Amino acid sequence: SQNSSQFQLPILVLTYNRLEYLSATLETIALRLSQWLATQSTPPSLTCNFSLWISQDGTDFDQITSYIDRLERDPDAWWGGRFRNTKRALPAKLSKGPGPAYYYIASHYKFALSSLFASLPDAQAVLIVEEDMLLAHDALSFFCAGARELVRSQSTATDPHRPPLYAVSGWNDNANPPTARPRPDELTRSDFFPGLGWVLSRPLWDELAPKWPVAFWDDWMREPAQRAGRHSIYPSVSRTHTVGRRGSSGGQFFDKYLAANYYATDEEAQPWHTLLPASRALNATATRHALTHSVATATSLTTTEQLKTGAMASCVEGATFTVRCKAPCSEATWRRLTLPFGLMTDMKAGVPRGSLDGVVTFGWPRCNKNVTVHLVKD
Repeated sequence: SQNSSQFQLPILVLTYNRLEYLSATLETIALRLSQWLATQSTPPSLTCNFSLWISQDGTDFDQITSYIDRLERDPDAWWGGRFRNTKRALPAKLSKGPGPAYYYIASHYKFALSSLFASLPDAQAVLIVEEDMLLAHDALSFFCAGARELVRSQSTATDPHRPPLYAVSGWNDNANPPTARPRPDELTRSDFFPGLGWVLSRPLWDELAPKWPVAFWDDWMREPAQRAGRHSIYPSVSRTHTVGRRGSSGGQFFDKYLAANYYATDEEAQPWHTLLPASRALNATATRHALTHSVATATSLTTTEQLKTGAMASCVEGATFTVRCKAPCSEATWRRLTLPFGLMTDMKAGVPRGSLDGVVTFGWPRCNKNVTVHLVKD
């Protein structure tokens, strides 16, 4: 069922102490792998060789160790191997703020990724899944096609219209009712790195590993020094879903945003091996041109009040509106602007979640099912 000459895409699951989440995550991965194999009609030159790897942080949770032991004793066709980070340690001095969990997580990421790439010298990318994530029916198809494009963009960076990508994620921060866009075949390009089920390339790991942070690795990856102007791509309708209410963040954002995030149904599965490579989102020039044109020709509003209720005569099929957060656009002002729409309200390194060139685009069905709204951070 596996061909060593195919594009290798190991699935790396990071776990610590949440057995109930880990077992659900591994069950959904096993289901998606079996479905992938049973329905595989993708040409061999466009498919991927998946394998499952688990990295356990520490050895202080016997239930986790025993569970992985059982998997290792009776491996299925997808089993790759396991890693155990037995030398968990904190830096000598912690910064003020949240507790040590974020330091352990960053350290585990570095251990797991270093171990994975060392174990698979021919792998050019890895799909990273934390222990509390579920995958949509077509998630593996999406990640396989996305990983290929990610590696291609970084190895043949000669086309100015297709500069190297940063990462490929299965998660859209703003796929929340009522703003979820009902376009399961749509791909989004963004300055914002989403995480939450994503593909990392070997070249990017080689670049980041020597300066990997001691904590808050995801926010660190969103800083300009690391991102270096590169974009991430992800589906407008999420292909990953988190179930981890209990975790290091204490459930921050979970009920309001994460649990409600719209997650693609089986009926919304797409043939990503043909759809993704042809997507306009892979062409930075075309994507930016279309966005600039859409913003410039949209109906400009000075307030969000009319949009919130949908009580506007101009809420017609296909209408597009812009609302601007004029410079200097503070985080507090941006929060007031985004909150009524159910969007995630924060910025990271000055970049709003889901934005491209300072523009967050979403649907607003309270106005009309095919209305587009651009929130613009000047």
